[in-house]
Amino acid sequence: REPFILENKPARLATFIPVEILPAPIGDGPSMSLLRDLLRAGVRESHAPRPGAEPMLAKLAELIFVDALRRYAERLPPGGKGWFAAVRDAHVGHALALLHQAPEQAWTVDELAQKVALSRSALAKRFMALVGESPIQYLIRCRLALAAQALRAGSEAIVRIAARSGYESEA
Repeated sequence: REPFILENKPARLATFIPVEILPAPIGDGPSMSLLRDLLRAGVRESHAPRPGAEPMLAKLAELIFVDALRRYAERLPPGGKGWFAAVRDAHVGHALALLHQAPEQAWTVDELAQKVALSRSALAKRFMALVGESPIQYLIRCRLALAAQALRAGSEAIVRIAARSGYESEA
């Protein structure tokens, strides 16, 4: 199970979105007006390049991507499994957000459980059922993906990457 990794560091939550995201139909209705407006703005920017068009198009692409993720998540049946089902769960979704906000923190299942208002065993069971791995296994995978991304960028010392990724040494 390979994560989809964005090169944009501020997009931490999106860093581990599964590859199996399928295209969602645009459809009609008021909820689609934002998407239509974003697409129109993208077409305008690409047909009449002006100063700042490149960053504008990059931001529009990010917004369109997030909208596609939302529409995909909304189409999932209740009671599903996987990352999107986990994000929709109030407790596991909160735990995932905490892990992604501070992957360098020395998290324990006990600490996560306290922060999401569940017992340790209830969080571990629910997390495993929805995500398919324990919270700590998930955290390790996130840290490794972030470290690999930083190593590919090649602009930081390994010891700094290790510390930022939650590891105490480069070993």
